[in-house]
Amino acid sequence: MTGTGARPSGAGAMPGRLESLLGALSGMLSERVQLLTLELQLAGRALGLIVLLVGAAAVAALTAWGALWLIVAAWVVEAGWSWAWAALLVAVLNVAMVAAALLKARALYRLLALPATLRHLTIPTTEEDVVLPAAGPSR
Repeated sequence: MTGTGARPSGAGAMPGRLESLLGALSGMLSERVQLLTLELQLAGRALGLIVLLVGAAAVAALTAWGALWLIVAAWVVEAGWSWAWAALLVAVLNVAMVAAALLKARALYRLLALPATLRHLTIPTTEEDVVLPAAGPSR
């Protein structure tokens, strides 16, 4: 005769173990979801502060940039150029720097699509898409 609280051994104990395992997995998942939620809230606050700080830094950088070009223009005027030619020189140099930056950004744009990852994870649909490894020396 078995006690009322004892579980029989063998196949009858399996549902209890499964229930215990599912409970543990549920608890682990719940803890991870809660951690993710808290970290996302913290990341959101940090992102807001980062945007604010980048905005303040941009204002300071633009002020310094303007002062730098004002100094260059004043130096060119001191060298005998008129203010109109000095302003034109500053404008041309700035447009050239903007064009160079945009060309570089355009060249980097294709990397945003993660091409190597897509090639690695995409299932080839035709025989032409299959890339075979290079044959090495046979031993």
